[in-house]
Amino acid sequence: MSKLNVETLRELERLEVGFLISMPAPGGERGHYATVEDLLLFEENPEKLYAKAYGLTLEQFRDWCAHECSIVCSATTKAGNRCTNFVKGGYQVEASEYLRRNGEYCASHAR
Repeated sequence: MSKLNVETLRELERLEVGFLISMPAPGGERGHYATVEDLLLFEENPEKLYAKAYGLTLEQFRDWCAHECSIVCSATTKAGNRCTNFVKGGYQVEASEYLRRNGEYCASHAR
């Protein structure tokens, strides 16, 4: 159950009071202007809101953030681990580029 008073939040929104949430982004953070629904989702799990705001699944968002907002090679090494190299031009990219290019390979594994 939410500890937020939704009625009060909706009234503030009606009065055009904005809610700004800081989100992870390439090179640091950026602001996200949140709706009341966003605030409720943020209260439940901030990562779910971040993923939604960027148009990513929760798993994609976590992968993107875990690799410094970058695209990591999709190849598997001979040892059976995921390659840790970034793809060409894939360092600190916007979520939309990550989504579009995820699955690419680094120069060592390009086919």
